[in-house]
Parts: sequence; C-alpha cells; structure tokens
Amino acid sequence: MNTKVSLSKKLYCVMLVLFPILHIYASPISIISLSEFLILIVLVVCFILEKDKSIKFCRGFYFFILYLIFSMFLNIFYINSSLLSDSVGTTLRLLFMYGILVISINNFFDFTFTKKVLNVVSVILSIYAILQIVFYNFGIYLYNYIPFLKSFNGGVTYETSVLEQVRWGQEFRAYSLFREPAAVGCYLTLPLILNLFSREKGAKKWILITIFSIALICSKSSTAIIMLIISIVIYIMFYSNNSKEHFSLKIIGLILALVVMGTLMFITNVGNYFLVKTFGENMEFSGIKDSSRFYALQMIFSSDRGVVNVIFGSSLAKTDEYLPGLASVYYSLGIIGFLLFVAQFFYGWNNKASIQKILVLVFLILNIGTEIALGSFIMIYYPFIFANQLLDEKHVAYSSNISELSYKSI
Repeated sequence: MNTKVSLSKKLYCVMLVLFPILHIYASPISIISLSEFLILIVLVVCFILEKDKSIKFCRGFYFFILYLIFSMFLNIFYINSSLLSDSVGTTLRLLFMYGILVISINNFFDFTFTKKVLNVVSVILSIYAILQIVFYNFGIYLYNYIPFLKSFNGGVTYETSVLEQVRWGQEFRAYSLFREPAAVGCYLTLPLILNLFSREKGAKKWILITIFSIALICSKSSTAIIMLIISIVIYIMFYSNNSKEHFSLKIIGLILALVVMGTLMFITNVGNYFLVKTFGENMEFSGIKDSSRFYALQMIFSSDRGVVNVIFGSSLAKTDEYLPGLASVYYSLGIIGFLLFVAQFFYGWNNKASIQKILVLVFLILNIGTEIALGSFIMIYYPFIFANQLLDEKHVAYSSNISELSYKSI
C-alpha cells in the first residue's frame, strides 16, 4: 500500500518520533514541555490543512482515560493535600498525552513514514551513544543534552548527574540525548523490533539492527539487554525459517548468537553491571551495591497501605523510591487501574497485525524493569500498537506459530 503522505501528516509523524527526546526541555509556556507545545502546534496545522475533516477516534483508550479522571477526583478525598497538586498535575499531563493520541492516531499517523523517520533518528542517537563510550575512554565527555535548549522542570544536566556518578565509582553508561541510559534502551528497542520482525530484506535491515544492538549494549540498561536477548531468541526460533527441517540449525544459531553477545558483554564489563542492576548483588567491581531496579517493590505490598489504596491506588504523585512501570501503575492506580491499563492493549486483539501484537508484549516486558508506562514514551510506542490502518506488507512481521496476520479494521 503506497499512498502519498501529506506534509502535515509528515510533521505529525516526525513529532511523535522526537516527542520523548524533546520532552525534557522547556517551552515558551512554563507548564508544558517543548514536545507538548510543538505537537499542539502540529495538530492545529494538521486539522487546518487536511482535507478530510472527519475524526476517527482511537477507542481502545476510553475506559482507562475515564478511570484516570475518576482517580484524580477521588484523590481529593483521601490523599495528603501536599501531594494533591503533584498528583493532579501528573494526571492532567497523562490525560493530555492520551487525548492527543485518541484524536490523532487514526487520522494522521502513517506507519511506513514514521518508521523511516524513527530509523534515521535512532541511527543518530545510537552512533552518538557509541561515541560517548569511545570518547569517555579517552577522558572526553560528550554531553547528553542540546545546549541551547532550557531544561524542563529544572532537571539536572550531564555534568551534575553523570560525572557525579562516575566520581562516586559508578560505571559509565551511554546516555545519548536522554536523561538516563534506560531511556536509550527503551527508545532503541522500538526500531530494533520494527526492523527485526519485518519482511524487508537486504543488508540495510541488518546494518540497522546491528547498530541498534550495539547501542543497547552500550546503554547497559538491564531491561533493554534482556529485551534484546528475548527478541533474538524469538526471531531465531520462530521467525527466521518456518520449516521444521531447520530446527537444529536454529538451535546452533541461537547458541552462537548468545555466546557472542555474552562474550562481548563480559569483555566490556557490561555483563557485570547488568547483573548488579538486575539482581542487586553486592559487587564491588561495578561500583554499585544493592541497586537492583526492584529494591522498592516491597513498598507496593506494604501492610501500611489501606484497602482504598490497594483498590484505587495511592495517586500519581511522585514517590521517593523508584518503581518500574507495571509496579508503578498498580501502586498509583490500584488494582482497578492496573487491570484497565493492561486491558487497553488487548482491545481488538484479534484484529491487530502480528507486529502490533509483538509490540504489546515488548512494551509490557519493558515495564517490568523500567518505567515508561505513564510517561512520554507512550507517544512513540502507542501509535505503532494501536493504529487502525492497513500496514504495507513489507513492514509487517512474519506470520508464524505465534500469531497470524490480520488486516481487519477495529
């Protein structure tokens, strides 16, 4: 399916790709980020220039949005007044992003063009991340922010965060243009999956996959590395060749791929850092002790939480402790909010293309170890997951034992 993409739609797709990157910068309006400000302008342009004025809403978000509104008003009655403004502000920002997606995904998003833009931006981010590691070994620090843009919400800069961590003995990691290495991993996982599980052939595809994989390893993000390993395993076992005669070759290929990756990880000390961040073991060599991503999980199961908190959550106000995405959803929005959050991904499940089903699983797995469930990353992941449009065959994942392709409209 080759249809011409209008200029306004191209602007929208470009903004989706840049949204998580520009979200850390301030806009002329103090209460919204630069990415929020720009996407509002782009949407106005889209609605003015597009000939088709009808709006096709993305219905999969409806129930979760209604619950967010309900939760925000419910918080007024049972959370501390000092946390209320933070909770309301965070909820409104999340509602803003969901609102943008509801009215725009099925009207302005183009799968093929967005993927092309995402590949270009991701290559730039990957090369920069790799160069950060290379230059660091020569005592040169490449900054992780755009100098002429002002930070949103007074976030710390590269010098006061990264270099301070290195002085305390922590392992240096690639930040690219994000505030933390985990964000690099979460961002680059998307183009990795889109290219790995596509029907496109040729050297270009594998060059892209190689670049993204190296950058993911450089980020030393435990979640991203686990996702990389899972993706390779799934691809080799289910998608590389559907014939049963090649099963033994698949096993050999899988073992070789894992051995090569494991060797590279431990030669570069990425493996040691990965184990510490994932399991929180006390390893002096890495410079970090007991710093697992899951150290604060006991907080969500604390006996101090009342029945109301368990059912409806403890609000979206920021906590002092780090919680991964799915744990954060449960803690903030309770059992009801957690179930509605997960349920939105399975709306119209039988009508999703194979690549969309894979991305649902990828997004949920990422949120086991990192937090992108309730933030700016939904603006780049959700359009690919929820878009109700026919996908160009060369960009649709291989159909195999996992799922069949479907082109029905939701």
